[in-house]
Amino acid sequence: MKLHRFYTQEILTGKKEFSLVDKDLIHQLKDVFRFSKGDRVIFFDATGVEYVSVIDTLTKKEVEFSVESFEQKKDIVSRKVHLFLSIIKKDNLELAVEKATELGVASITPVFSERSQYKNVRMDRLSKIIKEATEQCGRVTLPVLHEMKTFSEVLEEYPDVLVLHMEGKDISDVNLSDEVKILIGPEGGWGEKELEILDEKKISTISLPFNTLRAETAVMAGVVLLGVFSSR
Repeated sequence: MKLHRFYTQEILTGKKEFSLVDKDLIHQLKDVFRFSKGDRVIFFDATGVEYVSVIDTLTKKEVEFSVESFEQKKDIVSRKVHLFLSIIKKDNLELAVEKATELGVASITPVFSERSQYKNVRMDRLSKIIKEATEQCGRVTLPVLHEMKTFSEVLEEYPDVLVLHMEGKDISDVNLSDEVKILIGPEGGWGEKELEILDEKKISTISLPFNTLRAETAVMAGVVLLGVFSSR
């Protein structure tokens, strides 16, 4: 039977037993999955190691485990992709973050652009989505969630960022290194001022081999293509 996976910030290296007091985790184990003493789960920490663990004690306030076995794991990625995503509608933004996590991005940065509809991004909510998506998909490292930046800040700090644009050059003509940064716009695309800034700064723009995509779809397509594509 497939074991459920859980992320913990506590480093478990060298431990034969450990206990956790995380209320959300205890709720999941006790009330959602209805685990009890003797059940086995998998924990992974920030070191990339998975620990098969047996529940010794489970109360409303604490859960204690014994480590049965452990194994060093490595995420399956061909290239590190850092995603800079313009803020879109809440549900679509959360979907994009979830799927980008599953597809292996190294980091995610929300970006306030000219056509973004709001500024109040719930970073705690995005962090939770990233954690749960990582647990579900089998990754052993969480993508880093950076604080929101403006469009101009991204271009200033990362002049090598690849900007997704319908009129950009074909992805097959782009030389890609082992680590890439991609900036994806909001619904309706980039504003006129932003396009002028891109032109002035001579920032590379690329296009995907598809019809017009919604922002959340562009995230999935862009991350997949840039993550595995090998330029000629």
